[in-house]
Amino acid sequence: MPDSLEILQAVIDSYDQPVFALDRELRYIAFNRMAADGMRAIYGAEITLGGRLTDYQTETADRRSALTNLTKALAGERIVAGGYSGEKGRRRYYDFTHIPLTDAGGEVYGVVVRADDLTEQRAATSGLQASEERLHRSLAAAKAGTWEWDTASGANTWSEELWELYDLERDGREPSYDLWLESIHPDDRHAAATRVADAAAAGDEVDTEWRVNTRDGSLRWLVSRGSPVRDADDTVVRYLGVVMDITRRKEAEMALHRSRGELRALVDSFPDIVFQIDRDRRLVVANAPFEQAIVTSGGAPIAPGDPILPPDYPEEFRALWRGHYDRAFGGESFAVETTVPMTDGAHLMESHLTPVRSDGDEVTGVVITSRDITERRRAEQELRDSEARFRAYFEQSLIGAAVTSPAMAWIDVNEATCDLLGLQSRGTAEAHLAGPHPPRGPGRGPGAVRPHPGRRDRRVPPSEALPAQGRRRRLGGPECALSSRGGRQRGLPPVPARRHHRAQTDRGRADGDARPTRSRAARVRGRDVGLARRLR
Repeated sequence: MPDSLEILQAVIDSYDQPVFALDRELRYIAFNRMAADGMRAIYGAEITLGGRLTDYQTETADRRSALTNLTKALAGERIVAGGYSGEKGRRRYYDFTHIPLTDAGGEVYGVVVRADDLTEQRAATSGLQASEERLHRSLAAAKAGTWEWDTASGANTWSEELWELYDLERDGREPSYDLWLESIHPDDRHAAATRVADAAAAGDEVDTEWRVNTRDGSLRWLVSRGSPVRDADDTVVRYLGVVMDITRRKEAEMALHRSRGELRALVDSFPDIVFQIDRDRRLVVANAPFEQAIVTSGGAPIAPGDPILPPDYPEEFRALWRGHYDRAFGGESFAVETTVPMTDGAHLMESHLTPVRSDGDEVTGVVITSRDITERRRAEQELRDSEARFRAYFEQSLIGAAVTSPAMAWIDVNEATCDLLGLQSRGTAEAHLAGPHPPRGPGRGPGAVRPHPGRRDRRVPPSEALPAQGRRRRLGGPECALSSRGGRQRGLPPVPARRHHRAQTDRGRADGDARPTRSRAARVRGRDVGLARRLR
């Protein structure tokens, strides 16, 4: 039958942690296999009975620590101490328990040491601590906190960050649902509580936003999101969630909303039609003039998301605008004039199409600005008709007429004026009018024109041939005055010459041909001598 020492050795060998006994000289009097394996692993030593512990410890710090603890144990004190042991690259963390060995007389003759290897546990604990530290730092940086809610008991667990986010003082208080309600702005309290209660009743995720009832009255927005945790019976037993500060996001959203409102008001104030379509040719957004003018053939409004070319539009019109839109989606900006059906009939529109590009320079839409030019085109046509009527009057009039600039330079004359001034033809007048005025001198002057062959005369500038502003001058016939508005010369004075010539000619014919009929040039030289003197 084995003796007590053999039984004791079998017991300690069955223990899964290192156990060994030392005498007062720190020599091994017993050890189990785990102790031998441990010394081999951390020091590379093969221990034997009678060997001294400190002889196997190659690290000075390990020997010093062991001597301190063993000395206390040999003095009769039970010591528990932890620390790393082993050579570099082999070190492991042990929790050492030192128990004094006493004889029948109570005398301490040795020490039993149990070494619990906690290396993996400590590594896990250190990793967990590091993870929690990183989590807390991340939550603080993100202005966020975590919470847990036991739906059965109503117990709440908050991370430290939530107290700051809720702007609450702990003052010995514990997290609770009522305390959370207290932190919510009174205007948001009912809505937030209702959303949480509805989510819990349905077993859905919690997602709610609210303003904090801050003590200093500053604005702070929070959002809380939580997921349900279910038991084996699929019953929600608790919620785990996070709360985040979204004040900056809310401020940006409100600023964006204001900006969009201001932009919409600005665009709505345009008289032009402005709208945007996507690549599917569907309306994205439009201003008020579009909503008031553009409808389907049946009179229904076109809303965002609707096709910009309703099926009831004429196919010819649809095909035309499909081509325009495809051209714009190809990246081209251009303008077109088309007839567009509106609530009050067809209108002639001038439309500018501009591609909308993404950050990657991809065309994602087209902005169309359309202006109603129906009245403008009508006014332009009326102006052209008026100009044609004036030109006909100017050309065919028997009254001499000329057009000058405000600086009294010739611009245009009619045939009657050519007759009056003795020009060979209107073409000759236009050739002289187009050139620069020569310097003044005998027989020369600004605006002079070529006289009829055989006539001794000098060039006549408009300033001499026409009356000064506000004055009257007789030009071989009734008086005429240069009209003006606002003190500026209008430059279109009549020159009533032909009527005077015709009256003289008729008088001569009434005398029974007592005097022969003279040529036009002779008439100017003779009967219009008064005008000729003035022109000289």
